[in-house]
Amino acid sequence: MLDTPQRARAADQGIVLSIPAARFSATATYMQVEADVSGWEESAGGKVVRGAIPADGLAGGLAPAEAWVALTIGAGAESLARFAPIQKGVAPAIVVREVELLTVGGETSRVSGTWQLDLTPPANLAEALRSERLAGSVAITTNGITIRPTGGRRSTTETLVTVELQSSHVRPFGQPRLITGDDSARGILAAEEDGGRLLTYVFPPSPFGLPSRIEFDTFRTKASEGVSETSFDLQLAMAKSAVKGDDGEVVTLIEGDLIALQGGAPAPITRVTFLDVQGGRAIEIELSANYDSRTTTYALTTATGRTATLLGGNDLYRTDPTGTIRGGTHQLVFAIEEADLAGALTLLIGSEPTTLIRGLWSAELAVDRSVD
Repeated sequence: MLDTPQRARAADQGIVLSIPAARFSATATYMQVEADVSGWEESAGGKVVRGAIPADGLAGGLAPAEAWVALTIGAGAESLARFAPIQKGVAPAIVVREVELLTVGGETSRVSGTWQLDLTPPANLAEALRSERLAGSVAITTNGITIRPTGGRRSTTETLVTVELQSSHVRPFGQPRLITGDDSARGILAAEEDGGRLLTYVFPPSPFGLPSRIEFDTFRTKASEGVSETSFDLQLAMAKSAVKGDDGEVVTLIEGDLIALQGGAPAPITRVTFLDVQGGRAIEIELSANYDSRTTTYALTTATGRTATLLGGNDLYRTDPTGTIRGGTHQLVFAIEEADLAGALTLLIGSEPTTLIRGLWSAELAVDRSVD
């Protein structure tokens, strides 16, 4: 994909940044940013496992599309970064003032310096910056959900399509499909505006001059304002399962172990897994339902009233043999102390579970010949 070789290279603080190749278009600049950190490792006495440039560590030049730019270090997996498109008549470059490094021991270091990486545009820049507008379409309603593609833009690196959600209680789930001629590709969410009502997806480049069709097949409901509060005696459940709380041990909870304190039925807690984490212990609580992590709040309190620290969450869906997305599980990881295992634990979830809504939302996007 990166078709324009580059010679950009800069060194500071024992770190050498370089860009071996890039690709330019009217909608984005893609590049790989490599880092040789051997000099920094020698002086700092650490081993780097991952590196990144935070958005606030870029002092000038092209802006990144994400909050950080992953660095390709050593023989690790190559990272592809998406930046803003270059402007005609302006020499393209990125100016880095800060690099973030993660070492084997889990320590994060922010290294300040100055790295200016000047890019070389391709000889056929006018062709690389070719683009084409796609017209929007009328609103499409299926199963009570209304969407309206507002338009798109096709370039030599990608096809962008913006969709307006006219139903406020849902979110697209999975990746929409863009069909152009005989080509079909899935897209990823690149940006959202207007409180999540305007969603822009990026697809692989599609043939110029042809209409496209965007298709969605699954939505999920957004988190509602319902609240559930569920109490369970983990120590008693451990005794019944002959579990001591060692790393990896699992306690299975049944309906009789769960008590709903408010919100009707108790939260669908199915099991608790004990984990050893850096600096202490944790428990992973698994629920047999899915929740919208973007808008849902969680809290776990002990019998003494202490609120456990939430370390992370993961919303997992599954697919059946036909490839259809099905409901799955939600996992929450909390840091705990030994005293937390005595007495009842109470899990508060600040929403109802989400549900999946399936159908076909299909809209044509004609080439907009009224603009260049």
